[in-house]
Amino acid sequence: MAANTSTSGFADPADGNYEDWFELYNPGSTAVDLGGYFLTDNLTNQFQFKVPDNGHYLIPAGGHLLVWADGEPGQNSTNRADLHVSFSLRAVGEAIGLFAADGTQIDALTFTNQTNNISQGRSPDGGANIVFLPSLSPRSGNIIAPPAPMVAAI
Repeated sequence: MAANTSTSGFADPADGNYEDWFELYNPGSTAVDLGGYFLTDNLTNQFQFKVPDNGHYLIPAGGHLLVWADGEPGQNSTNRADLHVSFSLRAVGEAIGLFAADGTQIDALTFTNQTNNISQGRSPDGGANIVFLPSLSPRSGNIIAPPAPMVAAI
């Protein structure tokens, strides 16, 4: 969500602002501690932001971690589940990368021009296809289509 604006978007609970965000998904069967890993919005600078190595930024098996790309890492706290990184995203497009402590690329993607309050993500979660999503689903699985209407029996 590189164009998170106004009340149609999703506010950062740390300060109430509408800021850029993305999620990391763990497709594995065990939890992953991201402490010591690196996140970046520039794939040639794989050591841009080091995830605090404090045991707090765990992604459970099949779970998600919400990352605020708000340039406000001072908002990181063990009292808050979300991670805040030192960079923000550009709505005209750029990249997001996750790198191991030694600089090995774990995952990366490049996105293009974004629309206000329309998120983009992998479909299915962790898959190869990147699609625009009709609903925001921070901290949970990507919602690809609205649920079918329920019709009560007469």
